[in-house]
Amino acid sequence: MKLVKETEDLKKRVTELENRLNKNSQNSSKPPSSDPPYKKPSSKGKSEKSERKRGGQKGHQQGRIELTSENVLFLGPCSSGCITFDPEAIKTSHTQQVIELQEIEMKVQHFIL
Repeated sequence: MKLVKETEDLKKRVTELENRLNKNSQNSSKPPSSDPPYKKPSSKGKSEKSERKRGGQKGHQQGRIELTSENVLFLGPCSSGCITFDPEAIKTSHTQQVIELQEIEMKVQHFIL
């Protein structure tokens, strides 16, 4: 009789200790920093993977801004004093867009230096 009672007490204690071991920040009030780093959180509750690919879908209209003007600016003479140049040999060194918001429409300027 004494052994049966002791066995039942030990079973209760083992169950209690196992329950305490299985607690983490997901199923108790423990902070996430107390979770062991070697155990990954379970994937329960996550939504199922969609059949669609990531990113923009076919038929989606992109919200593009229409370019209203393009201004090409040439810098002054170079440090050697040369003022003649071949426009075909010029490479773009910097681009900048300036967007001016007006009443309803947008004015977008693209400057190429």
